[in-house]
Amino acid sequence: MANEATLLKQYSLPSAVTVADGTGLEKGSLLRLQGANTGVSGQNCFNVALAEQCAGITAAEKIASDGLTKVAVYLDGEFAFYMSGGVLAGQPVIACLSGATYPNWVQSGANLAMLSGSQILGYALENITTTGTLCRVRVHLK
Repeated sequence: MANEATLLKQYSLPSAVTVADGTGLEKGSLLRLQGANTGVSGQNCFNVALAEQCAGITAAEKIASDGLTKVAVYLDGEFAFYMSGGVLAGQPVIACLSGATYPNWVQSGANLAMLSGSQILGYALENITTTGTLCRVRVHLK
């Protein structure tokens, strides 16, 4: 994929999430929570209208069909993400609808009502006005 998140500050050790053996993941990929501690990635894996739950941000690369079904993910830290649209410092940030144009991007969740838990990826630490700009985000998944 492209535009993976960059770890800026780590606040806790990564946790393990189950993934399919055939899945290949770059370090810094956003994973959507799918079932019991299971993460999925790829184009169109997030549906913004549903404000889907995040399973974490991969801490290392995972090679497809390597026999492994666990990957380490960050749940807590500061990351640089590409923004889709603008955001104000302090506003909630959610995963952007993935696709060929915006894999691993995030967007403001301020206009979505009743976000909770891991639907909120984190909170913007700076004001961003231009799409495609890197934004520092305080990630704290629950």
